[in-house]
Amino acid sequence: MMAAFAKANLPIPKLTAIATDGAPAMIGSVNGLVGLCKADQTFPDFWNFHCIIHREQLVSKSLNLNNVMKPVMEIVNYIRTHALNHRQFRNLIAELDQGLPGDLPLHCTVRWLSKSKVFSRFFELLDAVKLFMEEKDKDYPELSDLEWIMDLAFSVDMLCHLDRLNLTLQGK
Repeated sequence: MMAAFAKANLPIPKLTAIATDGAPAMIGSVNGLVGLCKADQTFPDFWNFHCIIHREQLVSKSLNLNNVMKPVMEIVNYIRTHALNHRQFRNLIAELDQGLPGDLPLHCTVRWLSKSKVFSRFFELLDAVKLFMEEKDKDYPELSDLEWIMDLAFSVDMLCHLDRLNLTLQGK
């Protein structure tokens, strides 16, 4: 490992933390990576994080986003899964011409972190979505509820931060 640090020109004194996956080969106090690094006098003091991605997963389970998630997904799917609705929605955005992004991403049942793109775009287009749903005579009182809109904004921020964290942890 020291050779890998030297080859990558990474100064060991700048090491501040090691994140592991929890395997004994990584966290063992004697023969594990963390134990060997702590025993090595050339290593500085460092923090050891265990299973940081698992902690991120726990956040996703503890956040109660259902009051926001359900209406957003229903509305996005209503707009995107009907060709006529989708075309009319894009035309409405073009008519409003306020520098808005041109479309909503199609929501599929995927990992929760990828919902950040859907939520972010939905929030950007909230006024257009509200107008479109009123034109279609679809009643979503949440779209006018200030408290729900604040929950939506919080959800957008949280999901975007978690998405960036996830990408960083993946090295992207």
